[in-house]
Amino acid sequence: MQAAHDFFTQMKFAIDKQKLRQMLNRLKTIIKSGGKDSVLTLQALPVGRINACSSTDILRILSVSEAEVIEVGNASVMLDLFVQVIAKMRDESLTIAEQGGTLQISHSGGDAVLPVCAADTVPSVLTDSKWQSTAPAAFLALLQKRLVHAADTNRFKPALYGLCFGQEGKAVYACASDCLRLVHATCETASDARFEVIMPREAVPALTYLEDPVTVRSEGVWLSFEHPGGLINTRLIDERFPSFEPVIEQPDDAPIRIETELLRLAAERAVLLSGTHGLVVLTFYPEHLELAASSRMQPLGMKESIRYESGAPGEGFGMAPVRRLLARHLAKELDLVHSKTIELWMDEGKNSIMLVENEIRAVLLGQAETAG
Repeated sequence: MQAAHDFFTQMKFAIDKQKLRQMLNRLKTIIKSGGKDSVLTLQALPVGRINACSSTDILRILSVSEAEVIEVGNASVMLDLFVQVIAKMRDESLTIAEQGGTLQISHSGGDAVLPVCAADTVPSVLTDSKWQSTAPAAFLALLQKRLVHAADTNRFKPALYGLCFGQEGKAVYACASDCLRLVHATCETASDARFEVIMPREAVPALTYLEDPVTVRSEGVWLSFEHPGGLINTRLIDERFPSFEPVIEQPDDAPIRIETELLRLAAERAVLLSGTHGLVVLTFYPEHLELAASSRMQPLGMKESIRYESGAPGEGFGMAPVRRLLARHLAKELDLVHSKTIELWMDEGKNSIMLVENEIRAVLLGQAETAG
């Protein structure tokens, strides 16, 4: 059997602890997505740059930073262990070197010595991509903050387990749904492209660490995000996302505008009083919204009235329109809204409501009276 140290060349570099932790933060998604046993490969390059990379079956991340390279080379250690050791270091400047099959991390208090291991797959730029585009880093971070929670958690529904990401012309969009709700976001970009893919939900948190400009490419089963801080390659789900355009169409009727905080607090009280699977019953009148909580165990747990601006949902109906929604879904979507007021749209032919904040649309599908 070949000795462990034969896999490596000697490497030595000095780096600021904050820069190193910033690099590692981009890689923590690997650990959170189930890669507890993932390997970290460090590469000291002659251009005064350090590469740190790690991967799982569905995610490959390369993180880069400037450093004082003393000796060019590479070494690999267990990612989770390395992250924990660096977090305990007191000094702001660290020297890291591979020597004799071990990785030594030097600071004023002495040396931490970690065993090295075989190198992992290093992500690379997709050079044979059929298309290339750009996407704002702020929009890609939004996918974790506002969309991925709506994706289905059932792996046996692969088309919904991931997050739909695509572009039509210069409009970049993303969509997630679990059949009870659907959240859609869009933004404009400078490049023109046409594509639609599905990313696994485990890869989405990594997008929060992207920096502008971000170049997007696809090749085979991989989707790539290249940015100044490194590279992210995520394996795609080989499915087609269901058609969502009819769901997010805005009806002809004018929306109502309601104070977000009032509706959010009422929805949270409804969750407390009706339980995890309880319903919030919304009854719309020309000048106010009546909100009630119900469940199988407690038919009526609360009843409140909230005034709103504009629109007249009661007009044109034989009775005031009623929507029965899962209370926890309404509370969750409102908790993510930053605007002081939220637009609420209804369609007479659809048993749903749509919350609109700027370019984000959250559609909550109505439930049967027996739900819960």
